Amino acid sequence: FFQFTDGLSIHCTVFRSEGLSGELIETDEAKPFWSKVSEVPFDQMWKDDEFWFPHMVEGRYFKGYFTFEEDRMLSDRIETRV
Repeated sequence: FFQFTDGLSIHCTVFRSEGLSGELIETDEAKPFWSKVSEVPFDQMWKDDEFWFPHMVEGRYFKGYFTFEEDRMLSDRIETRV
């Protein structure tokens, strides 16, 4: 869950897959590319990604709560299910 100080709220769902087919398609938000997990360029991504990504890779269920002022992350909280 993302809350921005300007009032914008975004609820995202992350899906994990063990297989793939087809071509990657560029969007207004991102130019997708394949990367080894150990080489994910977190320094070029939104700051929250480095907090929730490890949970997703490990297959853990989680909820993330992040507050942003424009591109700057003000707070973060991750809840995991045991």
